[in-house]
Amino acid sequence: MKAYSKYKESGLKWVGKIPEHWLKKDLNHTHTSERYSFTGGPFGSDLKHNEYTKKGVRIIQLQNIGIGNFIDNYKIYTSEKKADELSSCNIYPGDIIIAKMADPVARACIMPIIADRYLMASDGIRLKVDTQKFSTEFIVYSLNSAYFKYQAELNSTGTTRLRIGLGALRKMKLITPPLTEQKTIANFLDHKTAQIDESISKRKQLIKLLKEERKAIINEAVTKGINPNVKMKDSGIEWIGEIPKHWEVKRFKYWFDLQTKKSETRGKKIGLENVESKTGQFIETNTVFEGDGVDFETNDILYGKLRPYLAKVWLSNIKGSAVGDFFVFRPKRNVDPLFAFNKILDYGFIEITNSSTYGAKMPRVSWEYISNLYMALPEKKEQIQIAEHINTKTSHIDQEIQSAQKEIDLLTEYRQSLITEAVTGKIDVRDYPLN
Repeated sequence: MKAYSKYKESGLKWVGKIPEHWLKKDLNHTHTSERYSFTGGPFGSDLKHNEYTKKGVRIIQLQNIGIGNFIDNYKIYTSEKKADELSSCNIYPGDIIIAKMADPVARACIMPIIADRYLMASDGIRLKVDTQKFSTEFIVYSLNSAYFKYQAELNSTGTTRLRIGLGALRKMKLITPPLTEQKTIANFLDHKTAQIDESISKRKQLIKLLKEERKAIINEAVTKGINPNVKMKDSGIEWIGEIPKHWEVKRFKYWFDLQTKKSETRGKKIGLENVESKTGQFIETNTVFEGDGVDFETNDILYGKLRPYLAKVWLSNIKGSAVGDFFVFRPKRNVDPLFAFNKILDYGFIEITNSSTYGAKMPRVSWEYISNLYMALPEKKEQIQIAEHINTKTSHIDQEIQSAQKEIDLLTEYRQSLITEAVTGKIDVRDYPLN
């Protein structure tokens, strides 16, 4: 795309040059003169949990604020009376809501027309744009651009999770063209991001289908084997159902030993966030886990006992210690570790363990329950054959998933880059055909 004909220095090192006729403004200059047109949500003490209701005025939480889109989940409400008491924290359709907290900090979206009014939670900021001078859509694209994100992070506080205050936001800089040009840029970005989002959506749907196929392959293999002509029998266990006639049904503790030895310094420390849900893939993070953990060896299986429906299962390929909410299962001599990993990752096992959890806020499963669960396995030689079959069948699926995810990452990066280039005037989209 072409550039503008003339540029000038913006005075902002993270922006560089901008079109000659564009201006630099404080975000504080974009709101209307109406009272509370640029304000934050209530103090936490002003809106308590016991004031939540099943219907009434919807409370907008951090989880509802997407990067340019409203996320219509996490629905909680309060009474009309309470919303009236906190009228300064009301927000309306067409207003912008900005997140005080990461991730990322200062992300923003436009409030949808699904209610007459809403009430912000404490970590939201309302911005009612002066539409005589500014385009609401252009402002939202600017708030979600890389250059504004950079400013927000510089002006935030906190280490583990960034937080920005209303005072800091008011002083942050926007680069703005004339109103008609703002609208043109916003229309261009609406058009282009819709195309990109559609491409991303198709790839996400493909990944979903591939994961379902992968799950079905594993389930069939670890519960029925790989011989389509094998004779079956009733396992005698309702949740297991029919199994190959020659498979043995024994309690979990017959096949696995629970490891409990702890140390503070042994090898790499692993936490729940290191294990991807439902795939068993290892995720590298920068988190430093403190305290002692349960020691594990190569080919031990780490099983997330907290919220087991998340299916945090990992087959270790190193020695280390599991910190926090993990069980460490060690397959006995008659159990192949890779087969066992797939067996425990299977949704049948996950569902039955999840059904036994205790604790409302932090549901977890007990070793006593798992140890007495029945599990059906063939002899070790067949376990190895089944594990190899699963590996062969799923490896190409994993490659397709990785390829689709890489495309999503590139499209997401391109989307972000396009928004930033457009709202800082690096590209001139005024004559771009939207068809």
